[in-house]
Amino acid sequence: MGNPSLRTNAHPLNMNVGEFTELRRIEMTALLVGIGLIVLAVLMVIPGILGWWSDVLAFLRGALPVIAFLIGALAVFIGIADIKDKIEEKKEEEKEKAEEKNKSENSEN
Repeated sequence: MGNPSLRTNAHPLNMNVGEFTELRRIEMTALLVGIGLIVLAVLMVIPGILGWWSDVLAFLRGALPVIAFLIGALAVFIGIADIKDKIEEKKEEEKEKAEEKNKSENSEN
């Protein structure tokens, strides 16, 4: 059956015991790696151990304008898409009203 994490129907009720166990093992491994990396990151910035806190702050100061730009650009794109959606919605409403008007005129004749 292949790797259970790549299956589209990877639901516990659709798997045999071996596939379910393999999927749980993959999930647990990912969880443990994630926790380990978080602990490592915290240890790296604690003063005295590696003392990288000043480097982290310098990185954040340098990255802040880039992050602000990206968030701003995303907000602009979302705003433009929202305006386009509203215009399209108005066009559809006007089209529906025109169709209803035509139907009512046709039914009167």
